[in-house]
Amino acid sequence: MRSSTQDCIKGCSPSRRKTEGDDVLNIKIYQINLGRDGKRIAFQGLAERERISGSKEIDSKIYDCVFEGDVECKGLEEVFGVFNLEHPEGHKGRSLSVSDIVEVPEGEEVAPGFYYCDNVGFKQVEFDPEKAEPLKEERIRVLMVEPGKKAYEKEIGTSLDDIYRALECDCFQNFYPYEDLVVIVCDDEGKINGSRPNRAIYDGNGRMVDVICGKFFICDCSTDSFKSLPDDMMEMSSKYAVPLFLEYTQRTLTFFTAFVGITTPDVNCHSPRISGSKWTYLISAVSSV
Repeated sequence: MRSSTQDCIKGCSPSRRKTEGDDVLNIKIYQINLGRDGKRIAFQGLAERERISGSKEIDSKIYDCVFEGDVECKGLEEVFGVFNLEHPEGHKGRSLSVSDIVEVPEGEEVAPGFYYCDNVGFKQVEFDPEKAEPLKEERIRVLMVEPGKKAYEKEIGTSLDDIYRALECDCFQNFYPYEDLVVIVCDDEGKINGSRPNRAIYDGNGRMVDVICGKFFICDCSTDSFKSLPDDMMEMSSKYAVPLFLEYTQRTLTFFTAFVGITTPDVNCHSPRISGSKWTYLISAVSSV
């Protein structure tokens, strides 16, 4: 456990309010992502970390940026107190603890640099923020797709509750049918809870391989967390996620009877062939009339 003194907490109680003349420190906080911590060095002091890893070099790739902004603190010990008692708005990590790194881009009271939160105090270290995961977006732009409707751009939150509300479901799953770094996030129980058929997934040979029932959205998955869909992917996804009301085929009916449980011929499908596209799977419309 990290040793502390009264000076660590002094002036940093939750009731503290900014007054004229208060010191403001601009910082970033990085914390080890436990899912990428293969050597289990999270919460270890600097000396123990070096012993376990066999190197003095900090592995920046296992860190996530969890906070960026101004805090009303004179120094790093006050920062430690604030992020244990208050958790300022915008902080997306756990309480500041041993093995965390605080970046001070510029300052008068604290020299610019990266500081390792050690068992006692902070130690300045070498750290590469470009290799760490960036701060997660609070809200992201996604392509929302509903049964029987044209796909549209929507802004949603990134918390679990936000995603549940956006999809109107109790459980969701991630589906990765593309070479592109995008993901389909859909209702995990859409096929069994009575949701309407939405879109079908076709492979590069035009063979139907799956059907999505209920609402879903498409977003960027180039990092460990969901991110806003880039404009070019938003445009491409919108183009090929449009409901098309065409006559159903026997193949469609057979597929739904076998895999989805729909036994009445009320499904329409269409498989666009995307010449020159790097997508290996195609989204196509499937909707009852």
